[in-house]
Amino acid sequence: NGHTAQALGVPACTAPCPRTAMERSRAARGRYLDARPRRAVLLFAVALVPLVLHWSVRLAYTPPWVDKWTYDPMGMRYKTMHPQASMDPAPWMMKTIRKVGAARLMRRRVEYTPEDLERMRETASGICREKPGSTEFIMGRDDSNIAVEDVTQLASEKMSLLIDRSGKRILPGEEVSGTAPFALRDELLEHGGKRSSVASPQSWEEFVARYENPDAMMKIKAGMTFIDKIGRMITENNGKDDYRAIQNFAWPGQDGTRPATITLVGVQDTSARSRSLAARAVYEAQPSALMVQLCRERIGRHLVMPEQHTAALANFQRSWEAGNPGGLDLMAVYLQMVNYDHEAMMNWRGDLAFQAAVDEFMQQPRQEGDMPKVLALGDVRASRLELLRQQNGNATLRDYTTQSARGKQLARSLMGLASMGHRTVVGVVSEELMPTVTTWLERAGCRVNSIFDASDVESGRESIGDDIRSARKTPPKFKPGQGLVYSGVLNFGQSSLGAYINEAGLEMMQRRKQRLLQMTRIKDLVRILPARKDWKVAQLYGGTGSSLPGPGNERNKPTGKAFARNNRLEIPEHYLRDAGMQDFSGQFWEALKEAGQAIETRDADEVLWWGAGGMETTLAEEEEEENDDDVFASAARSSRPVW
Repeated sequence: NGHTAQALGVPACTAPCPRTAMERSRAARGRYLDARPRRAVLLFAVALVPLVLHWSVRLAYTPPWVDKWTYDPMGMRYKTMHPQASMDPAPWMMKTIRKVGAARLMRRRVEYTPEDLERMRETASGICREKPGSTEFIMGRDDSNIAVEDVTQLASEKMSLLIDRSGKRILPGEEVSGTAPFALRDELLEHGGKRSSVASPQSWEEFVARYENPDAMMKIKAGMTFIDKIGRMITENNGKDDYRAIQNFAWPGQDGTRPATITLVGVQDTSARSRSLAARAVYEAQPSALMVQLCRERIGRHLVMPEQHTAALANFQRSWEAGNPGGLDLMAVYLQMVNYDHEAMMNWRGDLAFQAAVDEFMQQPRQEGDMPKVLALGDVRASRLELLRQQNGNATLRDYTTQSARGKQLARSLMGLASMGHRTVVGVVSEELMPTVTTWLERAGCRVNSIFDASDVESGRESIGDDIRSARKTPPKFKPGQGLVYSGVLNFGQSSLGAYINEAGLEMMQRRKQRLLQMTRIKDLVRILPARKDWKVAQLYGGTGSSLPGPGNERNKPTGKAFARNNRLEIPEHYLRDAGMQDFSGQFWEALKEAGQAIETRDADEVLWWGAGGMETTLAEEEEEENDDDVFASAARSSRPVW
């Protein structure tokens, strides 16, 4: 130590001993621990400064609010407090509004005036409206359609509707429009001076006009995910009724002496443009044979049932759902508008291009030298497609194998008409099956003569009749052995050639259609079924799986075709029988066959024999034999002695 060094006369050691270093380390650590709480408080204060500034500035900004009367979607007035229009919020305030949400900054209070309360009492007779101070719809009567004025009028007449799409009553003299865009407050939208119609979209074009450009408030309320979904659906279907919609083929014939032209028209199922295109193709081509993508099980629904009745069914279904029988809240009703419109349109306004083509085909006079008119139903039976869907899923119908098989069946039906000797054949098929049908026709020996879009025909740049005449002038050269190639490629004699109906059968279907138009009322066309009851108590004690039927379910069990939400609407059984639909399609087809007006076979020779009138001759011979038997029987009875 220092004292010892001074006594010995040597310099003292300045290096600290280990004990002194440890003490110093402990002292330094203590000072750090003593200062740590103060640092934490300082850091918390620094982090709190921006938060305090943000909320203090936000609370300090108190714009002047004004009362404003606004109409809700049901036509009722309520007060809202808004910032003055002359004072624009600062940019940071707009950011806060977008972040927090305008709904939280808007102070809404419902204050109805005595006049509004009186109006509510006047319109409370089944009309959907909004409860004061609530967003829940009052349920419309689910056992009647509150939108239809008179159910005793003919179904072929224009249906008179009492409310618009938002549930507001249509006053006398007001006009409605079926193409008004999707809006939250539909009655406030000025669309050519007309209000929005509650009727179903009658075509794809009307559906696009309603939902392609919704208003800004609907985008905020519904969300961009929902709006983008609608936009993708519209984008995917646009142009399908235009691009390469018409294709002309030339076939040299079996022996090269009777060539034929085949015009293929691709249609979109709900497009009004496709309906007019199919009818125009038949008008310009003037064929002696027509093939449509239907089967014998669908002729009642698409060829006998009038187009006016399908429009009435779509409007009745859509207007009944507008009455909110499910008791949904206000926003859910607006979001379900798209589903309501799309479902009604797809149920009843689809595949009308086939009916338009057949109607135009019946009106065309027979040209000199042409064979008798024949209609071919070339598609696979609907029951087989439904069985395939149930066994393998919905995606099976869009699989390439399935579409190729259906395309081959349609091509087989077209070539069956051409082999019968028809010089001009028109086929109307779905745009989804156009590529496969084209492939099979080329394999069968047909040559593509021309391909153009629907817009080319509409603008006059192309003419279907001119292309057919040019194909007849320059038919493809016949090569030895080429005549029977189509029968081997398309499996003639092994698979069905389709179903065929002659002129007498077509005239009979037209007479039945006219009878339905003249005698069917709305109440005869559709009716509302009682709600199905479930036995909830029995389910709790012993029921597992599906719901147990409640009292009265078997008595109210539908006997016709049930459709719409929860199968609450039904086409009566007597209408299905008259039109030959659903379970009565088989009886209708058998009646046509027994009368010699229809045939379904695999043998091309049998089709030729039937087309030449062989069936009519056979039926006449059988009738003569029956008359002879009746004569002999009556003679035998007259010769008996009377005991």
